[in-house]
Amino acid sequence: MSQKPKTSPRDLKNKPKVLLIYPNQVRESFVELYQKHRFPNIGPRSNPMINLGMLYIVAAIRDICDCQYIDNNTEKLSTHDLTQYILKQKPDIVGFGGTLTEWPQASQVAASLKEQAPDITTCYGGPNASANPTKHVKYFDFVFRGWAEQSFREFVLRMSKSPNAFSIEGIPGLCWRDQTTEDPIGGNEGCIVPPALNINLDDVKYPARDVIDIENYKRVQFPTHATQCCDGKGVCQSPVDVVVASRGCPHACSFCSSKSIWQQRHKTRPAAFVADEIRMMQRLYSTKTIHFRGDNTTANATYLESLCKELKTLHNETGLTWICQSRINVLSRPTIRMMKKAGCRVICAGFESANDETLQAIDKGFLFKDVVHAIENLEREEMFYSGGFIVGAPNEGEKEIERTLLFTRNVSRLPHSFIPRGAGRLVGWPVSEMYNEMLANPELIAFNWQCGEQIISNTRKLSAAQVESCIARHW
Repeated sequence: MSQKPKTSPRDLKNKPKVLLIYPNQVRESFVELYQKHRFPNIGPRSNPMINLGMLYIVAAIRDICDCQYIDNNTEKLSTHDLTQYILKQKPDIVGFGGTLTEWPQASQVAASLKEQAPDITTCYGGPNASANPTKHVKYFDFVFRGWAEQSFREFVLRMSKSPNAFSIEGIPGLCWRDQTTEDPIGGNEGCIVPPALNINLDDVKYPARDVIDIENYKRVQFPTHATQCCDGKGVCQSPVDVVVASRGCPHACSFCSSKSIWQQRHKTRPAAFVADEIRMMQRLYSTKTIHFRGDNTTANATYLESLCKELKTLHNETGLTWICQSRINVLSRPTIRMMKKAGCRVICAGFESANDETLQAIDKGFLFKDVVHAIENLEREEMFYSGGFIVGAPNEGEKEIERTLLFTRNVSRLPHSFIPRGAGRLVGWPVSEMYNEMLANPELIAFNWQCGEQIISNTRKLSAAQVESCIARHW
């Protein structure tokens, strides 16, 4: 049986001190990747966006602990300076969030803390932690999988009640490393459990936006090309802010990590609650446009109808506009028309490919004719749209890649399109089915970045360099 991490003796006369950190993207971590590959599909963001996931955790625990939050995307402390700051604060728990692009700094700081202050408990959560806990328990004391508002709160509560020997048994989504080895990186898996997904979104508090300065974030830019509508064509008004209407994704695309993160679960917040939060955002932050950042806002037709009803009232009363993400095969003309009347201005969708063989290989559940049909519907309803195409799937050769790139170039010229003229490259996201396929077939691996945080792949017909040459010709 694996041995749980030790909980060091603590004198908690007051509430436990918890420091939550969203790490920065360290440029040095990307140097080798950029040197080897021209289109890695990841990299440091020039303009930070608000991370609501961490702010949800702050809201969930700040009444039971001394909680501080640092968004290092805005503070921009070096890894050394961030470590020194944490040491000066003398926290009981340090919790890191972030995606795979922030993982290098999170893991480096956690390692420094273990060396300099081993009594500090390090935790890791978020989508990256949820996708690949077997790796991450080797770098952090505890890993929280899934939606951690309740589980992390329970963890902090148990520490506050019994700091010298608190039990961690039965906390949903809580994983840890086997402590029986002297090698912290080479240890066994320890306790790996399913993600915590049984949460009632009705009970989740609003994100603690009050602990950040919202003006530190460029409220017209998001990591999708839909933001062009806010500046370039004036479709949406700024400021643009993020609200969550749904969590998870019910689909199982083989190149995407969502299946391993969300277990194909999709949950929605009551539409009236979402509308109340938006009204609060308008009152406190002068919000003009909402970007719903859930993976698939339109997944539930009944819910979408109720959400549009609430948003239409806001649109008519205040001029609110909004952006959302959608799967293409639900975008019928009546649905688009309903969304447009409710103030929707841009729909972001994963179109993915102009090749049926590729769409089938990545388990999209639709064909190229459906891609064309969705774009025709969007254009006929004069709905602006953005989205992604990818090339370099294991089945693809130059002919398949060229077909998608030519199609994206043509679509990029359409009146309501914000789709870029090129396409992104398919990479291995942990731990998608395609990622596991790459690990099982080493000939598909061109470059393994940061111990499996991303795999740059060859196809069965082309090298990674040849894929990049095809992309470069169209960019």
